[in-house]
Amino acid sequence: MPVRHLFTLPRRDGPGPRFLAAHEAVVPGGVRPRADDISWHGLLSATELERTLGAWPFTPDSHEAHRRHPAFGPV
Repeated sequence: MPVRHLFTLPRRDGPGPRFLAAHEAVVPGGVRPRADDISWHGLLSATELERTLGAWPFTPDSHEAHRRHPAFGPV
């Protein structure tokens, strides 16, 4: 399955430099998560994602990654 690099975010907060990289992959046949691995899965529309970013707990870099994603903002 081909994986495409979208962008890398350098982070300088914390004890040392680190990087967050976002990639995109198309999974033939769809994703079939195992119920014992995750508590919830699903696809959100762009509107639903915008709404949940302010309501659900996300990792600290998630908002910046969302802003930089080509489908939602500038890279």
